[in-house]
Amino acid sequence: MITKIKLNDVASYKNPALLETDKKVNLIYGLNGAGKSIFSNYLYLYKKNHADFLNCTTEGLNEEEIIVYNQQFIKDCFYESDSIQGVFTLSKENKEAEEKIKNANNKIEKLNEETSDENKKINDIETNFLETKKNTEKKVWKIKKDFADDDKVLEFCLDSLKSKKKKIIKSPCGC
Repeated sequence: MITKIKLNDVASYKNPALLETDKKVNLIYGLNGAGKSIFSNYLYLYKKNHADFLNCTTEGLNEEEIIVYNQQFIKDCFYESDSIQGVFTLSKENKEAEEKIKNANNKIEKLNEETSDENKKINDIETNFLETKKNTEKKVWKIKKDFADDDKVLEFCLDSLKSKKKKIIKSPCGC
């Protein structure tokens, strides 16, 4: 059982402040700004040797469990979803899991956006390629027609390709 708490050099307690008790359950109350939260934060963080409370001491406490219900407890143990107001989960593990899920969903959304952007780039490249291929086919066909006229010397070289546009244009890769 806690018999004495001394707060010193923390927040509004620049000089030592003592709370002595002989009760197992204690209720601390007072006006806003009186320092109630400092007591609860100290007890909540007692076993963690928090840097803010290095000059504070507690007497009478052995290995007993201290249960403190304060704002930090609520932040640590109750996770309220941003999307559904009033729905929450209880426990640090659930809160951490919910936060990991939220972060993973954010990453998935970002990756989906990046994938969409990359797919658009691929589509633009394919469209550009097909347009370039079509223009190239037109130019090659024009050259073939120019050299295949009756008075051209090289007409005999292109006899087997007359009126076979696809055969002339086909690239080595088969595109």
